[in-house]
Amino acid sequence: MLELINSIVEPIANSLSVTGRLEARKNKDAHEIGTELFLLYASLNDILVAGRRIVEQLERACSWMKTKLYQEPDRCYISHVDFLLRQQSLSILKLVASIKRLGLELQVIPPDAYMKLAPLLYGKHNPVGRLFDAISGERGKPKIVSVDADQLQYLLDRATARAPFPQDAAITLRDVLFEMNEMLGDNISNLLIAEPIENVGYMPAKHFSVVRSYLDTHKPSAALDDMEHILKVLRDVLEKNFSLPDVLLSVGDRRSALGDPYVGL
Repeated sequence: MLELINSIVEPIANSLSVTGRLEARKNKDAHEIGTELFLLYASLNDILVAGRRIVEQLERACSWMKTKLYQEPDRCYISHVDFLLRQQSLSILKLVASIKRLGLELQVIPPDAYMKLAPLLYGKHNPVGRLFDAISGERGKPKIVSVDADQLQYLLDRATARAPFPQDAAITLRDVLFEMNEMLGDNISNLLIAEPIENVGYMPAKHFSVVRSYLDTHKPSAALDDMEHILKVLRDVLEKNFSLPDVLLSVGDRRSALGDPYVGL
């Protein structure tokens, strides 16, 4: 889960910090860009905070399960991980909405950086949409999922190489984004790997090895550390380029609330 989120926001943060594009547009629509970047920052921070709590609860579960493993293997550790995962799903929807507005409407994210993210965000079976379904419990109880990070990077590089940014003004960026998604098809939508932690609210002690393996193999704490670094970059961009009036939402600004439960529209 966290690998996928980092793969989306890291190139955005890096492109905002190394180009003059943001500065060039700031005076024209500073309020629109500033509030959108703040919404992006806030939703990612929510994901970070909830992620830390999820890891803490899984670590506590492991400690408890280890003591019950042999004498009471069916006794369950009760956690709030299911609630936290649903909270994560809403933050992900807000994050994706901001990314799309920054890329397509405000054109703050450079086209080449935005195109690399296209296969993750667009199409009926895009990976972020599948992630949302898994952690929100849309198709059952919330699940912890992970991503093959190396395969993800390979497929994104492949997509970018096969669909360079069009020079023909008649071809819109949105057309290219959907074309890239079609190129990769199920190869990229199958990147999510469901971990066999089926009921994260009531984890039996006999599943100790499953939870321990997830923590040791996928290292979610390290992924959260990476996310924290990305957040610091975004905060620096906000502090250096925008004033408080720029980032404050207008009263009744609809961007602060979710308009629909979909990712890949």
